[in-house]
Amino acid sequence: MKWNSVSGKLNGNTEEAFQLNKYINSIKVKLYNIQEKFILEDKPYTAIMIKNKFLNKDDERKTLIQIFKEHNDQIEKLVGKSYSFGCYKRYVRTSNHLKNYIKSEYKTEDIFVREVDLKFINGFEYFLKTKDIGNQNTITKYLTNFKKIIRIAYANNWIDKDPFFHWKAKWKAVERDFLSELDINKLHHILDAF
Repeated sequence: MKWNSVSGKLNGNTEEAFQLNKYINSIKVKLYNIQEKFILEDKPYTAIMIKNKFLNKDDERKTLIQIFKEHNDQIEKLVGKSYSFGCYKRYVRTSNHLKNYIKSEYKTEDIFVREVDLKFINGFEYFLKTKDIGNQNTITKYLTNFKKIIRIAYANNWIDKDPFFHWKAKWKAVERDFLSELDINKLHHILDAF
């Protein structure tokens, strides 16, 4: 019996060759089924992940949107206790902007958190600026919300280094006008009416 590297089978008409070829085909079918499941669930995958799933070694790596969703679900349950509803909504908006960026730039629904690097962060910032999401401070707030998710991943050893290490928040000073005496009197008048 000789191995045929082109067909991926043993040559020969023996019972041993038949049984071995049948076993190889059954493994191929299982591997294709695992790959198909990843595709149907729209999850990113690698050959190693398929192998680990086949060997029942669940080495599921965390994805960015998955971590963000887990975080937002926790925040939602703490609204009124530790967080305001407005804070929760800001995290949801940040997550939605990230989803849109990943779809636009990477043509997928999610990415492994290990793939996030400074280039990704700068790309996300550029994406927000070009989509007219808000002023510089609004964009920086979205990035600091995103940074919290990355810090969670780092603290849980889902990533080896903090990609935000070399990123610096850019805040724009906002000048606030003082109320004039006339404005203050108008406010007093309105409050007295209640």
